[in-house]
Amino acid sequence: MFDFIKNLFRPKQKQLLPTLTDSLFGPLVHFPAAGLWAGQIQFPPVEGEVEILIEADDSGPGETQRAFFNELVSRWPEVQSAIGEILFPPMKKWAKRDYDESNPWGYFDLRGIRIPSLTAEPAEWAISYWCPSVKHHFDVQMSGWTPDGLDISRK
Repeated sequence: MFDFIKNLFRPKQKQLLPTLTDSLFGPLVHFPAAGLWAGQIQFPPVEGEVEILIEADDSGPGETQRAFFNELVSRWPEVQSAIGEILFPPMKKWAKRDYDESNPWGYFDLRGIRIPSLTAEPAEWAISYWCPSVKHHFDVQMSGWTPDGLDISRK
């Protein structure tokens, strides 16, 4: 008769999120409500690990997303240069006299890459940086291989 009340106080089992190990991206955790797979991956251009978010269905990333990541790695000098054009002006304004023109990338730590589902052209994706000196996140919105916007937040 009072089973519904007992169920209110009974500890609930934690639901485990689905996981898989991708051939390129490694171990990933699926967040079904968001349609995202999350993990960490070595990013050779910066010789370090970055967080990765991949927009994909329940089956995980596909070959087009793996190809996109590999193309990003090979095009990194071009992409990084384009990102610098949108990223450096606000930093220069904040740093004022302390801004080091010879090493503007020294202000930023690459934190994450969001790979789109790649169902539309141009690909809309993002790359995220952390700037410890001003304690802000800089999220660069990309359209294809070109920066399309910059969101700055203090998360």
